[in-house]
Amino acid sequence: MNRVWLVTVFFFVSGCAPKPPANEVPDAVAGLFESFNQHNPQAMMAFVTEDVEWLSVDGQEVGVETTGRAELESAMQDYFDGIPDVQTTIEAIITAGDYVAIRERSSWPTEEGTKTAAALAVYQIDDGKVRRLWYFPGYE
Repeated sequence: MNRVWLVTVFFFVSGCAPKPPANEVPDAVAGLFESFNQHNPQAMMAFVTEDVEWLSVDGQEVGVETTGRAELESAMQDYFDGIPDVQTTIEAIITAGDYVAIRERSSWPTEEGTKTAAALAVYQIDDGKVRRLWYFPGYE
């Protein structure tokens, strides 16, 4: 009878043990996505550091897309001007210290119907703001 009691207590206690924290979207990344979906580059800048870097990764090559808030804001405005109805969602997230990996999916209407594309991005968080973001090639 003592064994049954011990096994019952073990399963009860292990079921009540604290669970590891979920991979939550950090406020800075959530703010970027919300501002992105509002097509508001100026609001996006509240979630990045002054010296933010946007990097694109393609195989062995890493290219610098923008450096600093002003360049990022201008690039995002150009993007929204070119695709005025684009929206994006987070499909998956993994956090590791100051780094957040996200699989995101963008969609936008075209004359042929809605187009979508997914991409992997890694965000480096510094003091609650995005310091660097690496974008990898998109895919369907």
